Amino acid sequence: MMLPLLAAMALPACSSFESRVVAIESRQAALEAQLADLQAAQENIIGRLVQLRQELDAALQPLRTQSADRGEDLRSMQREMTALQERYAEIDARLTRLSEQLAAGGAPAAGGAPAVGAAMPPPRGA
Repeated sequence: MMLPLLAAMALPACSSFESRVVAIESRQAALEAQLADLQAAQENIIGRLVQLRQELDAALQPLRTQSADRGEDLRSMQREMTALQERYAEIDARLTRLSEQLAAGGAPAAGGAPAVGAAMPPPRGA
């Protein structure tokens, strides 16, 4: 007698358990579908990022080339400037020597510039 009563009580518990299992399986399937969607979206985003990176590299390449060219131009100008500064220093040193020689009343050394006023006529009344 007790057995039918237990069976009757177990039947609803069994169907309740089965419905919970079905609900869990349904929820699992929904989560797996969401996961697949997220993975597909992630792959699309990664693909787009790769594409954007390539486009950015392509756009920056002319600027990199231009920058390298400008760098070489700058180095060339710096070399020229150094050469001009050295030439200026040489000329300044020569002028200083000539000025000192003229102030001392001496003639410039051979190869120097002619004395100032050497080609000028003598002053009037002299």
